[in-house]
Amino acid sequence: MVVPTISTEETAKDFLSVHGHPSPLHEQHHSNRQQEEKWLEVCSLPGKGRGFVATQRIPVGATVHTSEPLAAVVSQEWIPETCAWCFHFTYPKRMRHKIDTTIPKNLTNNINNTNKKKKKQQHAYTTVTIKDVLFCSEPCRRKFQTYGHVKNESELLLRCYYALEQEYNLRQKQNKEDDNNDMDSNGLITDLQQKLDQLDINSDEQLSKWIDQAWTTFTQQGLVEAQQWIPDDAEQTMMRLVACCLTRRQIESEYLFADQLMVIPKFNDLLNVQCNELAYIRRIIIDNCNNNSNSNENKRIIPDELIQVMEMYTFFVSATSSFLNCPHIVFRAVYFREMANSFGLWEMSPQQHQNNNDGNVTDDLELLGWGIYPSAVYFNHACNANVRKIRDGRKMVFIAKRDIEEGEEACISYGCVEDTVEERRKRLLEHYHFLCACNRCEQESG
Repeated sequence: MVVPTISTEETAKDFLSVHGHPSPLHEQHHSNRQQEEKWLEVCSLPGKGRGFVATQRIPVGATVHTSEPLAAVVSQEWIPETCAWCFHFTYPKRMRHKIDTTIPKNLTNNINNTNKKKKKQQHAYTTVTIKDVLFCSEPCRRKFQTYGHVKNESELLLRCYYALEQEYNLRQKQNKEDDNNDMDSNGLITDLQQKLDQLDINSDEQLSKWIDQAWTTFTQQGLVEAQQWIPDDAEQTMMRLVACCLTRRQIESEYLFADQLMVIPKFNDLLNVQCNELAYIRRIIIDNCNNNSNSNENKRIIPDELIQVMEMYTFFVSATSSFLNCPHIVFRAVYFREMANSFGLWEMSPQQHQNNNDGNVTDDLELLGWGIYPSAVYFNHACNANVRKIRDGRKMVFIAKRDIEEGEEACISYGCVEDTVEERRKRLLEHYHFLCACNRCEQESG
């Protein structure tokens, strides 16, 4: 979904000033890119923001759009069996092709190392193998290494991955040596707690101001206290996705001619995607109040979910700050736009590989990773969608499920739509922050 305004990240444009690839698909889905551009146009839609609308009658089976990702990563649990480039899945067989990169020697020491030899080592380099990046073939490895504006992009991304891995190992070791793993945040949040209890939760301006203050307070004063936080598999995957986006951003800022090198998704394309920070934090604050309504204290509580995102940020910065510029407003710009806007990259069944049929997810298929596809966010949701999506390697291909008339909106389904209207609406509200009012929901709700 896309909206015309940006909430708390309006000032992010002062900071934000940019990943993906193709793979073969059945010939009938390879229409000329120029023809794809003629099928759809982005229009403002009442109550929906912006969305794709057919510019002419589209026949069933036509490929209406192909999207490459700004960022695409393998889920932590499936790294050994999934290609980091084309997402080929070989479980239980493991990927055989690894990747090495050259990094400063001081990065191979502990991230927070204060060794006196550090200054002498800062210009020395060493070659390391990146544990979290594996490939199904040598061509896929070469594509990963060479894709982007310049070669430095993949090298910077691999350095991010290695630094995150090192930070994870360091914290695990520290936690084993220190039994006191609780973060005492009372001193940090007293003032924030009082202001949260006093603000008008329905005021975007007041809530935005409080969120900014919370982030600034935590990241400036709470960095040391958050050193013991260790990410789970999903959080490690998320940080690698953020790293993809911020690597593209940094390369674009360093190479002023980057726009002229390749026609690939840019970091600024991400800013056109709906930011869900306000909607998400407002919902979890209200949910906490409702859950505590029977207790003696009828006060708003700083949500644990928000603190966990802040802890993730401090982890990310602790690992990468020596070579990657990431103010918290930039991290939030990525994190809260990925939320509800990224695409799950699912395992393809043998039938889908052979027939290129609809990419519906079944219980026997695995979620292999996640991708951010800025050009595809203009496909709004409908429970009776007229467009289906198919994963083609790391690309997303969108195909008309039926004839679409000129002026008709082109929609996809966000997840499973086999549930009842009540269940569908509840899931969409919780995960995508809107109450579905598509024709099917309106008819089924009576």
